[in-house]
Formats: sequence, structure tokens, C-alpha cells
Amino acid sequence: MTVIGILIGGPIGMLAGTYLAEYGRTARISTVIRFVNDVLLSAPSIIIGLFVYELLVIRMGHFSAIAGAVALAIIAMPVTVRTTEDMLNLVPQGMKDASTAMGAYQWRTITSVIYPAARSGILTGLLLAVARISGETAPLLFTALNNQFWSSNLAAPMANLPVVIFQFALSPYPNWQQLAWSGALLITLSILILSNQRAPGGLLAQLRRQALMSASEARFGARPVAVSEATAVKFEVRHLDFYYGSVQALKDINLTLPDRRITAFIGPSGCGKSTLLRVFNRMYALYPGHRASGDVRLDGEDILAPTVRRGCVEVQGWAWCFRRPRPFPCRSSTTWPSDCACRGAFPTVS
Repeated sequence: MTVIGILIGGPIGMLAGTYLAEYGRTARISTVIRFVNDVLLSAPSIIIGLFVYELLVIRMGHFSAIAGAVALAIIAMPVTVRTTEDMLNLVPQGMKDASTAMGAYQWRTITSVIYPAARSGILTGLLLAVARISGETAPLLFTALNNQFWSSNLAAPMANLPVVIFQFALSPYPNWQQLAWSGALLITLSILILSNQRAPGGLLAQLRRQALMSASEARFGARPVAVSEATAVKFEVRHLDFYYGSVQALKDINLTLPDRRITAFIGPSGCGKSTLLRVFNRMYALYPGHRASGDVRLDGEDILAPTVRRGCVEVQGWAWCFRRPRPFPCRSSTTWPSDCACRGAFPTVS
């Protein structure tokens, strides 16, 4: 029932948290959702059990594991909603803006950029939800009840550890009371083991790091490439000029970007850093009046040639990383925009 409850409440909570953080941050309905979520967070679990009893058990005519799973899902949802919203709000706005600047739709930005960045926090919220519902007894007394025998029928009463602990703890038999203590220890150890898997030294974290290291070695070799060693050229730019209509944004750019190196473009806001990246993937070709001239070669192929497909150029094995813009002291109203036009080679850090 705990697994079914998480499978029901987890996705719903994640979608609701995503809506609150990305789509309806200032909408009126978001205020209502947050208020209801806060009420559910502090509501006694027995109230939720009575609600599901009235909603499902009476209508079905009998107790069932399905009703118990629904009750646990309702308890888990507010925890997942709150943690998902908070974790998504912690993702830097620059990462979202970078994805949007590369032409990604908002749903693609959420699934490919925001979710991976907030994955650890979202999984932690799911584990908190599991810990929240693992020891719930009151809602199960009104929904799943209990079963003295093993049963896999979700439409019938099902045995569950919290109710067994509750019943055995009230019994007058010492051995039953010892079994109740053993059940409580079993739940506690299960939660501690799950929490340890998300810790930096947990088993899953260690296996994940080993898998990433193995994948990196398989792709780039067992050792990092020394800076002094010769490397292939990924991008080669010669005498590049770029125009937004009649305004020249880039002038006579000459640079070489080696493969398997980190290259940083540093300069004041509006100097043409993003414009150069738009030339690399030819996003500028999607807009009328934007044009580039010169020689830009990707792996030896001229991407500005007329034979190259109009639109975006797919650059495999190449990643863009943006940081939040910061004002530079050299920029002033008297030097804008002539001094901000890029001239000569870009400053690079390899």
C-alpha cells in the first residue's frame, strides 16, 4: 500500500509543484492550491482516513487495500508538492534562460534542464513522503483495516505493519508486545536505509558515481588529456561578421576552439557572446534579416555554406553553459554600442 500510495501521490505532487513553480507562480489558483496544501500538511491523518472511508469504503461496501493506498497518497501529496516547488525554485534562473535562448520550449526546459538540476531534492521529497506514510495507523484502520493472513487482493482487507503493531502493543501477551517492538524497529530501519541511499556516502550514490566514472572513461579515455597534448579543432572561425539587419554585432572574429576543452567567453553584457553561439548552431537563420559572413567550420565543415540546412545545427558532444549576467564597470552610455561590438579574437580560457 505504501508503494501504491507513492505511485499515486508522487506524480500528482510533482506535477502540482511544477505548475506552482513554473507556470502559475502568481496565479490566483496557485494561492488556493498552496493554502489547501498547507492545510493537508497539518491535517490529522485520522481525518483523511475518515474522508476516504466516506468516499470509498462506504460506497464499496467493505474495507480494501485500494482505499488504504488512496488515503496514503493523499497524505503523501502535500509533502511532494511542497518539496518539488521549493527545489524547482532553487534552480538558477540562468539555466532556464540559457535553455530558452537555445530555442527550447518551456516543457523541454523543465524536463531536460530543471528536473535534472533538482532531481536530488525531488527524490528527497519522495523519501520524506515515504517516511511520512510508512508508520500511519489511523487512516488504515478506517480503510484497509487488517488481515490475519497474507493477501494480495487489493479489493479486500490487507495486512499492514502499522495496524499489526497497534494491535499487538495493546495485547496483554508479552511475546505479542515484543513483536510490536520488533515491527517498530523494522519500520525505523527501513526508513534509515532509504535515507542513507540519498546520502553522499550511500550505496546508491556510490554506484551512481562509479557508473558515471566508467561512462566518462569509456568516452574520453581512462585519464584526462593533458593540456600540452595536441587536440583536434572543433570550431574554427575566420573573419566572421554578423549583422542584425543593418546593425553589425560581430566584426572580424578569428578564433579556434579545441575539442575536449572548456572555453569561456567573457565580456560585458551586449558584447556579442550569445550572438556568436547563435552563429555556431545557426539559430540566427530562423529570423529574417539576420546574416553572417566569413568562414565558420565545425569539424572541418563550413556551417555557413548554402548547402547546410537552414535552422539549427546539431552539435554532438558539445555543451553550452551560461552563467548569470553581471555588469562590467567598463560599460557606459557613451561607449554603447560601438565599443561593445566584438572586434578581433574573443577572449578565451582553455
